[in-house]
Amino acid sequence: DGASIQKCRSRTHMHVKKPKFYTTLKARKWAKLRTLFKLICLFGIGSFVYFAFLRENVSRDGALKLRFALRNCSDFAGPVKSRAEVSDTMSQQVLAMLSMVEHVFVISLDTCDSSYPELLISRSTCIRGKILDECTPKTFVGGNYAHAMKVTFTHAAIITLAIDAGYKNIAVLEDDLSFIDRDLAPEATKKFALLLESNAWNLIRFGFRPYFLQQSGALPCPRNCRCVTSKTYGEHLCELRYPGCDIRSSDLYILPSHMFLSFRERLLDLTLPDTQRIVDVHPMRSLGKQWVFLPQMSFQRILDIPADYQVGAGALYVKKCVGPRPVPPRVANQLVMSSERTFLELSDDFQHYRT
Repeated sequence: DGASIQKCRSRTHMHVKKPKFYTTLKARKWAKLRTLFKLICLFGIGSFVYFAFLRENVSRDGALKLRFALRNCSDFAGPVKSRAEVSDTMSQQVLAMLSMVEHVFVISLDTCDSSYPELLISRSTCIRGKILDECTPKTFVGGNYAHAMKVTFTHAAIITLAIDAGYKNIAVLEDDLSFIDRDLAPEATKKFALLLESNAWNLIRFGFRPYFLQQSGALPCPRNCRCVTSKTYGEHLCELRYPGCDIRSSDLYILPSHMFLSFRERLLDLTLPDTQRIVDVHPMRSLGKQWVFLPQMSFQRILDIPADYQVGAGALYVKKCVGPRPVPPRVANQLVMSSERTFLELSDDFQHYRT
């Protein structure tokens, strides 16, 4: 019957062998694909090794050029000289915190005169930027960002001095900054010491400029810019847990020894565009586990925006990005100046900027 015929045909079809040429053609196709896949893998591995080798050589070459420049550059580093008058805008708590850092490098344009207290000066080295600029190889400072690249080379030179001296951590302080006299919690110094002795940080910033807010101040705070305080380290220290937030300023920061080599490598990497080597742009932005001291403790007197704008941007950052809520009053009330002299200094700087 018809059902039996159909069943027979079905069984016959199941046992029909495919032609030999078909099986050979399929095997050849898969062999070609396997060969192509192997070639792609070998090319990828070879490219990775080549560029890693190239980057390693460029990094080593950059470090060698820097060391050669420093050996042939006399008197760019020396002691900090104390002026007769001592600044009273640096609070005793901030002085105590900076005194816990093993060494302080003060970047000055030409002279090394300072109004900082003797306790800080005694553990400091002055870097004369003008002298070092004359020794900087042209390959590091060409292009449209010459000044920023000179500053970047100076920071790389400081890290090299720190490596040679074997410091476990350093503070870098640019002498064109002004301190803001703040009302800090009594335990702020102790909490800072606890963080400094831990392995929980890659960078601590006393001065900061939330540059991303200048472009998008009305938008919500980006995830990688959220800064979190904790009971362990107190209300004045918040952590940027993720890299990538566009917070700038290199006027006062602290760097641990485990970051010296990798941070210097980024500053000297000539395979990168200049904009990605500027010290407070991509190199600092690339670091996770960086901590910001709140409220903003310093600002730069000479910048492309007035001093009160800098402080205002810092206050907006606290309002938008610092948590958990509510933020303690000592941190939230950052626009309130705690001394008449600080307010007058801000006003004078603003007038200087306008003229």
